[in-house]
Amino acid sequence: MDILLSAKLGGALLVASLLFGLWLSRRGRPLSTALLSAHKLLSLAAAGMTVATLLQRNRDVPLEPMTWGVAIAAGVLFVGAVASGGILSGERPAPRAILRVHQIAALFVALCGAATLVLLVAR
Repeated sequence: MDILLSAKLGGALLVASLLFGLWLSRRGRPLSTALLSAHKLLSLAAAGMTVATLLQRNRDVPLEPMTWGVAIAAGVLFVGAVASGGILSGERPAPRAILRVHQIAALFVALCGAATLVLLVAR
């Protein structure tokens, strides 16, 4: 797949995941199973597409350390967002601090993910 197309698809999946997350939070409890599943699957698909694009681009031309650094930061933040999201989706309401961690991690995942895709396409 073309790098530009892969990057656009990864970005679109990331935006869709964020929009489903906002929709999910606005609806409140009880959480909609369909919305929660869509949010989780879109997040996973966005991460997978970004990793696939990263590896494909690295195979063509070795990536610079800056690109790897931003991508690794996005990955670490993604793990934090997934962990905090898991706590939030539990039966019992989570502390407000967990919600803030999830929101901030998701924001920085989006920023680092977008920066990674821009760095990949800019080469």
